[in-house]
Amino acid sequence: MLKTARSVVKRVLAFSLSVMFLASCGNVRETPAETADLPRLRPGVYSGVGTGHAGEIHLDIEVDNNGRIVRMDVLSHSDTPGFAYPFFEIMRASLIEDQSANIDIITGATGTSRGTREAVEAALMQAGATLEQLRPGTPPSGAGAAALPPFSQQQPLVTIDNALSEAALAALPVATANFTPGSYTAVVPGFQEAPMTVEVHFSENQITGIEIFEHGESVYGSGWAFRALPGVPDQILVRQSTRDIDTFTGATITRGAVISAVESAIAQAGAEPSQLEPQFISAPLPGDRFIPGFVEVTVPANTMDTYGNPLAEGAVRMLFSEDTDMNLRLSFGRNVFHLHSGGAFGLGQGDGGHGESVYEPDEVGGGALGGWWFRQVVNHQVNDRQSTHDIDIYTGATMSASGIIWGVEQAMLGQGAALADVTPITYPRTQIRRNPGADPGDPFFMPGIYNVTVSGFGGPMEVRVTLDRTNIRRIEVVEHSETDMFWDTVWGSEANHVMRDGIFAAGPAGLDGVDVVSGATVSSNALINAVRAAMEQAWLD
Repeated sequence: MLKTARSVVKRVLAFSLSVMFLASCGNVRETPAETADLPRLRPGVYSGVGTGHAGEIHLDIEVDNNGRIVRMDVLSHSDTPGFAYPFFEIMRASLIEDQSANIDIITGATGTSRGTREAVEAALMQAGATLEQLRPGTPPSGAGAAALPPFSQQQPLVTIDNALSEAALAALPVATANFTPGSYTAVVPGFQEAPMTVEVHFSENQITGIEIFEHGESVYGSGWAFRALPGVPDQILVRQSTRDIDTFTGATITRGAVISAVESAIAQAGAEPSQLEPQFISAPLPGDRFIPGFVEVTVPANTMDTYGNPLAEGAVRMLFSEDTDMNLRLSFGRNVFHLHSGGAFGLGQGDGGHGESVYEPDEVGGGALGGWWFRQVVNHQVNDRQSTHDIDIYTGATMSASGIIWGVEQAMLGQGAALADVTPITYPRTQIRRNPGADPGDPFFMPGIYNVTVSGFGGPMEVRVTLDRTNIRRIEVVEHSETDMFWDTVWGSEANHVMRDGIFAAGPAGLDGVDVVSGATVSSNALINAVRAAMEQAWLD
């Protein structure tokens, strides 16, 4: 009972402090020069995704029959729960009251408010708004806050030759319509109205190729568009239809643009898109890893150990929860996949997709705040590496992470993959790009595990640090020469994780404020310096 009361007090205090902070901000906000009154929007419920301070923000916006915005619900987010909530409420009230997408960027919550505005814009564009209406003065050819280079100058996050071989062409299904053979081009508006140029190739009875020559899709963060750009065409090719094509989280507009372009090309080739019934293949095309499509997987609670074997007495369960299954959803292209996270698309906080521990808003454990253990394993390892090989699952949530890995592998097997062949990809550091709307001074890293050696009190100290794009996820001391009596107060059982949790709570930008252990200052500072050294290796401009 006492613990519950403390939790309630903590939540109330966190909310009160956030409100006090907002009040103290006064008029210190980045206010747009103009207010963009929205056009008459189409009635319906529209979803949007943006990148906040700590990851994805998923939300829904409802438009009534009068074309007015009547509701904004944040479905899931990775920002600090107790801190972000008041900002969501302010931005929700502003959107509904002003009927304007020019939501103020609030100083002190720049990442959260920018990500929310980005998600709002994505949803409103589906409802009929244009980039010019949402951001007056922004050139239609722009993509976000900064124009992206032409497609020909961009490199895909996953560098795979996606052209169909003769053997793959022979294995394609036959379409349920006839075409005038040839190549047909369509130019359609993509993300934030940037033009997308698509060329579609036809034989007499098949769609034989889909090429995207130009686009302005987002290339930062997890590279959602780079998985959707091959993934959506791949699904169209094997289905020989634009119907029942799955979407890739964070790339809804990209999916819609590709489908629109292909349907335009189908019409140019003399057929009606509605004539094309979806077809299916039973094995990957020759030379491919997966059957394109989507899969939903249930990881059963309390029935398997962390290796996927039947649970024996005394074995460690795969999932933390004993009574709630974990539900996963994955989208596949011919050689790419995307494990969805958040909201109705997959396993997210608060949507009934799992029963795993997510910690209290102001607690730190195992390098994870809230549901960040999922983001660390999914967005910054499995999705970025396009593999389940060599994934660091020791994030303070070993059971939950092992469940994710098992579920992803079951989905791969279901799509015809040979797991041994789905090895991690490598790509240049330049292929992970900062969100154009983010502060250039904010920490931004190449995700990975970094081994560094620093000087401790007794000699060299070897430390392994796991980083995702914006946060410190794990700290391991591999080897040290510190005096046991003092070391125990810093990192041993007596320390009770105080130094570790202090570093996690401070985050990459707050290491100067981490309290060191009295009497063991050198050892404490050695740990902090190790994290700094890892961050320096991982830092991306």
